[in-house]
Amino acid sequence: MEIRVLKYFVAVAEHGSVSAASREVHVAQPSVSRQLKQLEIDLGVQLFDRGYGGLTLTPAGERFRPVADDLIWRHETASRLFTDPSAHDRRFLVVSHSTTEKRVLAPFSATQGLKYPRIDVVNETPLSVFSTVEALHADVGVTTIAPPTGWNVRHLSQVPLLAQVPPDHPLADMEYVDVKQLANYPLILMSSAHSARTTFDQAVAETDDQTIRFTESHSSLMAQVAASSGRGVAIVTDEAAFGLHSIRITHQNDSLSFPIYAGWKRLHYASVEIQKWTEDLARWIASNPDLTA
Repeated sequence: MEIRVLKYFVAVAEHGSVSAASREVHVAQPSVSRQLKQLEIDLGVQLFDRGYGGLTLTPAGERFRPVADDLIWRHETASRLFTDPSAHDRRFLVVSHSTTEKRVLAPFSATQGLKYPRIDVVNETPLSVFSTVEALHADVGVTTIAPPTGWNVRHLSQVPLLAQVPPDHPLADMEYVDVKQLANYPLILMSSAHSARTTFDQAVAETDDQTIRFTESHSSLMAQVAASSGRGVAIVTDEAAFGLHSIRITHQNDSLSFPIYAGWKRLHYASVEIQKWTEDLARWIASNPDLTA
């Protein structure tokens, strides 16, 4: 599948006719038609409905259009990468949880100026980050789960688990609280799709008293809202909000935490640049004590 043929496909999809597309791509009309037919044969689907009113995309064509656009964009980006290293209109598409975007990726990117391509972020639950990188052909995933075997990986940091309470809570003056102590209070835990929950559950399982009272939340922000209204202690990793006080959670005399990784395909065209980006990201995280255990 050649990029030039994908460009023919996109041009026909935009103009609704082979003749108009051929003028745009500066290729003879019969050649464009022949290449599109071969593309359909290669894909095993019909991409266009060829009616009297012109060419319109079939459902298969509609589904293929964003893939073609993405492949063309990546080809052009790769060309600029090697022919114009100073180009600043390039983009890295990163998949991460919303908390990671807010607390790590956005503030880090704001310090980098034009050193790296522009960062764009798609939010996903931690367990689904790398499958979404695959589905979207994104550049890198940043999450608490290690990437698949065969990917490049960079351990970035250990994320501290926090208990957040309002100012009038009995724990509000504490800097550290043990998992056993938290069993004395109603808790607001994240759903099992979040590493904050699985890490906390494992610590509870290792204590003598495993009886805890809790409610679940799919949103860390709404868990904080619930904690601020006195509904329980929010167990999260987010920066404190709504007047809450953050307390680091300990377990067996150690800070309770879990790892965060960056992962990307080994044959990615910008693998060297992504590696440099992750190294700078890890150093930046290490320089911010609030982000590390």
